[in-house]
Amino acid sequence: MSHIAKRFATFIFSLTAATTGLAQSIDLNFFNKKVSVNLQLSNRSGEEAIVRISVVKPDGRVEFAKDKIVPNGQTATWVERLSVGSKLNWNYALPSLSASFELPARTIIDGSSQEIVEVASALEKYDDASAVAKLKQIATQLDLDKNPIQLKKAQEQMGLLWIGDADGKQIGAGWRVKDVEISGDGTIRFDNTVSIEGKSALSAAANIPLIAQMQAAFESGQIYKVIWKAEHFTFRNVGMDDQLPKIKVGELKQILASLKQNVTSKLCYIYQAKVLKYVAHSVTKGTKVNFSGSFAKSTLFTSNGSYMFDASETSLSAFTDQVVKVEPVCLQRNETLNFIEYQITASEKATIEEPPPAVKN
Repeated sequence: MSHIAKRFATFIFSLTAATTGLAQSIDLNFFNKKVSVNLQLSNRSGEEAIVRISVVKPDGRVEFAKDKIVPNGQTATWVERLSVGSKLNWNYALPSLSASFELPARTIIDGSSQEIVEVASALEKYDDASAVAKLKQIATQLDLDKNPIQLKKAQEQMGLLWIGDADGKQIGAGWRVKDVEISGDGTIRFDNTVSIEGKSALSAAANIPLIAQMQAAFESGQIYKVIWKAEHFTFRNVGMDDQLPKIKVGELKQILASLKQNVTSKLCYIYQAKVLKYVAHSVTKGTKVNFSGSFAKSTLFTSNGSYMFDASETSLSAFTDQVVKVEPVCLQRNETLNFIEYQITASEKATIEEPPPAVKN
């Protein structure tokens, strides 16, 4: 190699070495650079949260790690100088639950300063007393605590006058005085949901007969999501108090005799009732998931596990044309007795005074 060539090669080597050293210096300076970071966590979980924060540098070393208890409704703040390119990891745990919840990991970026804010949101947590109370509320709204009557049978009963006690409960015979067709406008649509433990649902079914009609195999120790969808209306049985003058004398005498057998009895009929056009149920068995990590908003959390509800675990049942909340009304006793006696007397008097028919040749 000539003298000039040797000098050129030495120059190239020196230039390459200098450039490489400069690049390494730039890389090291970049990753050693620190920026001011304002970390904030607002606790909206409903209880105090234990927050854990750690920051890991690009080389894997932990740069920053702290725990802090954040009361419900308050915001915790950490102001730290952290390395550019490091990774922020944080999660929080709630004393009432077994799981911890990871918040999104963040990478510290280059800049003069930055702010990272997260929220510990409210979770859907299971409370058995509240679930049972809501189940009873739903049952009351739909009158599911009453034994149902089939629509056809209800129509027959609504056309009757009967002997009832002071509360309107039938204690004696009934007389058909009218044909009743049940229909109604102003249909109300109902949609409600409750998540409930299987044992509690079974206990409620013992006192709410229509819960048992749901045909769901509730199991103790399992959580279920139950959805009701319904349409119903109130039917008022008008015109029944106008039927008494149209009753034949023979039946009036039977009514009079029945009323006189019991001095507290009254003549009654069905005033109104609620008609369930249909009630549909879906019952979804929860799938227990034990995890610490990201969570779906549909997850239900309990003290010993978390549950998600998959449509593939759903059973459906429904019934139609049921009548519940049957409400009787009774006619005033003394006025009814006086009117019936007057009608009987007037009819018999008219029969006596009626002239005999003409004799035909």
